[in-house]
Amino acid sequence: MSINTLLPEFASQCCDALYYPNMGAACTNAGVCYGDLRPGGTYYWFSLPTRLGLPDEVLILFNFFLLLLSSLLATLFFLQISAKIINPNQKIGDLGKFFLAASSIGIHFLFLAPVIFTTLSDPPAALFLLIGAWGLLLSCFISGTKQFLLILFASLSLGGAAWIRAFYLYPVMACIGICLLALICSPRRKWSHVFIVFALTLPGLQFYNTYSITGSWAYFAGNEADRWTNSHLNSPLIGYDTLFPKGGHMWRPRVCAAYIGIIPSLQARDYSSLLCILANRWGFYAATYVPTNYIYPDTKNRLYRDTVEEIGGDMWPQQNLDWQANTSKDPFGNMTADRLIPKPYGLIDGAYVSQWVPLPANKEHTFSAWLWAENPTTISLAMTRHKDGKLLACTSFGVTQQPERFSITAKTIGNSEYGVLIGTPPSSCNDKLASGFPQLTTPFYAWGAQLEEGAQMTEYAGIKFLENDSIRVWHVWLLVGNGLALLAAILFIIRARAVFLLEPAGLTVSALIAAIFAEALLIIPEQRFAITFMICIWLLASAHLFFLLVRRTLRQPTNLDATSQE
Repeated sequence: MSINTLLPEFASQCCDALYYPNMGAACTNAGVCYGDLRPGGTYYWFSLPTRLGLPDEVLILFNFFLLLLSSLLATLFFLQISAKIINPNQKIGDLGKFFLAASSIGIHFLFLAPVIFTTLSDPPAALFLLIGAWGLLLSCFISGTKQFLLILFASLSLGGAAWIRAFYLYPVMACIGICLLALICSPRRKWSHVFIVFALTLPGLQFYNTYSITGSWAYFAGNEADRWTNSHLNSPLIGYDTLFPKGGHMWRPRVCAAYIGIIPSLQARDYSSLLCILANRWGFYAATYVPTNYIYPDTKNRLYRDTVEEIGGDMWPQQNLDWQANTSKDPFGNMTADRLIPKPYGLIDGAYVSQWVPLPANKEHTFSAWLWAENPTTISLAMTRHKDGKLLACTSFGVTQQPERFSITAKTIGNSEYGVLIGTPPSSCNDKLASGFPQLTTPFYAWGAQLEEGAQMTEYAGIKFLENDSIRVWHVWLLVGNGLALLAAILFIIRARAVFLLEPAGLTVSALIAAIFAEALLIIPEQRFAITFMICIWLLASAHLFFLLVRRTLRQPTNLDATSQE
């Protein structure tokens, strides 16, 4: 039995997720482990499958291993703190331990589910950060060499999170500063906490690489930092969703008006716009949730929206073709058909347009389009897999001056990005020319492209625009639930302040959670940006509920308040 049959499959993914495995392969094979947009840890993490000689799907198992480790550490922390919160003479029974473990795993998985089956950097980075946080909290209950080793492990884990995903850099640096300040100010110094500076080890490599390449001490090249600022801090958007068919939906404030971003609002002292943006961004995180990172809207055509009748535009890369928009009537009599003109050297290198889309594994898909030409000719439709160019289907059709709808069908191999092609047949296509029709040299027309699941071509769906509520639905009950969870988590931190506020390690974690929340509000939100924050507040809230239930069951006060006042 091959390892491929044992590994889970990737969920449908697009965009950045499709680049990371290629970056990892380039890091392994060509030593290219640095880029202007992503830190070096991204390259090294996604190079692991290639270095180990394993398929990319093994990354899913790595994600689950990290999830289980984080869940275990969280459970151990709550068991440790329970010894101070619950009657010391009363041990948590097996049922209580099961509740803590099950809630830990369940909450981790709930918020990681949209991304854990993808090759995005969010799962490993978020889990390394959580592992580091639980490790620091556990260090509050031990001393000596064990405490030093645990702090060292936790610190390296925090640094790994920032090294894989730059989103965590500022929160990690902020919590390091808070921890060192607490050590200076606290009368109960535990100098083993100084070793939290090791969290800077891996991010330090990124700073050094940037310096050695650009001559400036920065995490990325200056242009990328400026681009990040302009795209996030100067924007009034309150959310973003990547959509299938490929595209994106940008959310604007729903219940108030904001026309400028955070920095312009501060500069103009427009505090109403600032509060509007922040409140709506919290609403995006707290009042909505979808179980997949990339949403499948209610339309059967998998191609880019707005491009199915504009074949040859920006979303249809052209090979040895010139494109003229809206030069002929389409099959329904409207002037929307585009003219595609093969260049002379297209006879050698091929002349075609293509589009790449993510598709699920082991599903039959049918690609269709209306084709006609100024002179009878041969035009091919083909489907290929992006990562290796494997040809899945190719058929050549005899095309005349009358529009006719043609189709091909192919079965996908795995969750990946697949290409559809219109033009001359690829070199690997056995069906070179349609019988009695010459090679493609004449201008031709393509219109009404459709890529749909199934073994047969069905009725053309046209361009379908999506209503907001078909993308993401806002629920009051979600807002209330997440608001109550946040409140419960804050109360838990306050009541257990002997750990969360008076211990340098606990204060570091509290600052870390707050910094992640602040950064998630400052940038244009995507659901995956709040993974760590949501996991933390819901685990703290569920633990708080558990301890309250235990206190009620025992019918006696807990030691929570006493512990808080130590």
